Amino acid sequence: MIFQRAMKRLLSPVCALAALMASAAVSSLEWDFAKTAEDRVFVDVKPTPSRPGVPAGAIALDIKLFEGAASVRAATFHLKIGGDWLAAAQVDTAALATSRLRVPFGNFTPPVGDEPKIDEVRVSVWRSPSPGAGRLAFNSISLAPVSEIAVLSGPAGSWMETLALRVAATLSRSRLDCDLHPSVSAAVKSVPQLVIVPDASSLPANDAELLAGFIRKGGRAIVYYSANPVLSEAFGLRPGAWHGGQPWCAIKPLDEAIPPYPHSTDNTIVPFFDGSASAKVVARFLSPNGAAIMPAVTLTPAGAWFSHIPPLPSPAAAMHLRSVVRKVLPNMACQDLPDPMKPISATELAKFKLRGAWLQNPPGFPGGMQALPEWMKGHGLNALFVRREALGSGEAGVRRFFRMADKAGVGVHLWLNAFEPSSDGRWTVPHGGEARGRRVQELLESIPQDVVGVQLDYVRLPSAEEATAEKMDDISLFVRTFSRMFRSARPGCALSAAVFPTPEAAAKRGQDWPRWVKEEWVDFVSPMIYTESPIAFKRDLALCKAAAPASALVPGIAACADEASPDRDSVRAQLEAATALKGVSFFALDWALGALCGYTDVKP
Repeated sequence: MIFQRAMKRLLSPVCALAALMASAAVSSLEWDFAKTAEDRVFVDVKPTPSRPGVPAGAIALDIKLFEGAASVRAATFHLKIGGDWLAAAQVDTAALATSRLRVPFGNFTPPVGDEPKIDEVRVSVWRSPSPGAGRLAFNSISLAPVSEIAVLSGPAGSWMETLALRVAATLSRSRLDCDLHPSVSAAVKSVPQLVIVPDASSLPANDAELLAGFIRKGGRAIVYYSANPVLSEAFGLRPGAWHGGQPWCAIKPLDEAIPPYPHSTDNTIVPFFDGSASAKVVARFLSPNGAAIMPAVTLTPAGAWFSHIPPLPSPAAAMHLRSVVRKVLPNMACQDLPDPMKPISATELAKFKLRGAWLQNPPGFPGGMQALPEWMKGHGLNALFVRREALGSGEAGVRRFFRMADKAGVGVHLWLNAFEPSSDGRWTVPHGGEARGRRVQELLESIPQDVVGVQLDYVRLPSAEEATAEKMDDISLFVRTFSRMFRSARPGCALSAAVFPTPEAAAKRGQDWPRWVKEEWVDFVSPMIYTESPIAFKRDLALCKAAAPASALVPGIAACADEASPDRDSVRAQLEAATALKGVSFFALDWALGALCGYTDVKP
């Protein structure tokens, strides 16, 4: 086990791979496990002290960049106290994806006492079963004060821990610190103002009693997805029935201080009210037709009750949670956020010839598909990569949509899976001319008459383990065959492909897209560079530009309700990096993209 081996090495700081010894000036840790047999690499850093007079309660890592997550299975922190390496703590690699990572002293083994004299912190990353290269860059490592927010993480490897990491990442994106604790007793012992329970439906009975006692003594709590009667009583509510099957697509606030955010779910537990005038619904779920009905967030004197599980840590979800925390703890000191950014405007996108967005399902805003072309036109978008099923089944409605798109100047590209995944997520690449021809013909017959182009997706292998020169050649021959038959049947229509973000990453999935561009089998490719980091975007884009002309590149920029979604500042930096290219496309056209464009007009 990683942690056990780490503990054995605490008193032996020199390992076979030379340590990357460092002073406070060192700001990164790099590795390539494919070129070494060692299990780990590490860096030693002198931490920045806590504020004078404020006791430290955690190690805080201000993360600038984390690359190569697949090559790392865990990270560990060791503390050098009084000249000896005395304590260690392990974190999951998912925790490194946050911009700020805190490791409370209580998470170390053996536990660190009050106000320890920490000389150095050793940050180690450990080899995964898929060795490769990576980098962890950070702005600082510091001794941080005890957090006012405690998040219940549950046992290691549990569903609660997975959700707790989501909450921690969401709080981090909103500039709020928190500490993770495996139990309510550990959380309450840290004397927080607020305890967050990511999944109250699985809370053990004794933990529920402890948390209810914490609330009765004046503490505050935020609970997600609660069916616990003890907690419900502490909140002055009753757990309602589980609701499933209704596809809610967003959270609509009823309080001006709480922003909306996209959140797709059909799994909720809403509260019933016991007649308390102090309980107030401050946000409701929004259905795809624009109706806001079921309570999503309820405030009471005890705290906040979310009817769903924590969402992925998108910028919109982070701002939403920050606003709720401020409602629960109005006097809590919070780090200031940057001034609100102006929405991405049509003028900023005008420099690109192609300004696109992908659409998987009908959009969840008023008017649906029929309102989409004018919405896109108003926000500077002129290309839609759309799944056939999103267009609907009625021929009259589909024809009307194409007429409206043409009137608005929006070109519609059919977004097709070259190879169709089965229920297990795998597929077979056609081998031989007859098999390729049959699959190409199937795809050609599914293309509506009025599209201006087709984009191939899933034109790759299911996994890197299957990559061979023969299979890469099969995929390239498929693209060539499709290109010839498509252009013969639909002259003048554009052909493109959604591809992995760099030539090296694409080759591992059998995609030789630089060849497809060079042979002119496709008009352009869309490298899917989905990241919140402008640095990572620029790095991957530079590799793409070295492999293909600018006129054949339309990189994908994340605009979705998950952890890869950048904020508006990052989007602007990515747009700037892509200035000389044919265009850009956002993945995906949903509420997150609407938020970037300043679109928040929803039905009450």
